Amino acid sequence: MPADGSWSEKKTTLIRNRFLPQIYYFVTMDCEHNTHGKIRSMPKIEVEFDIQTKHGPELDHFSYEEEGSLGMHFILLIFFTGIFGLTIRSYIQYHKVYEKYTSPHFIMLIGIFFHMGGIFM
Repeated sequence: MPADGSWSEKKTTLIRNRFLPQIYYFVTMDCEHNTHGKIRSMPKIEVEFDIQTKHGPELDHFSYEEEGSLGMHFILLIFFTGIFGLTIRSYIQYHKVYEKYTSPHFIMLIGIFFHMGGIFM
């Protein structure tokens, strides 16, 4: 890394791993002591990593930790859609009996709706 604060050249490394999921740690060091030689106090160093996984011929940023989450999110969406429908049904029954619009059902419906939308955020 240049000591003048400019970006160094881009470094690309290919790590092959086909069988086991692994966690990688990255460390940056000033091996030549250029930074401390110019400035006594350590300046801010900005490091940018772009890590991609290869699924077939295309590159992807989808991490291994989220590999099975799409099926789980689909199950949660079905579950909360059912709860959403039951809450609407309960509100209709409440309105028929008490002939009031004021009930906690509306707030519950809003909360369930946003929770369903948050599954895919």
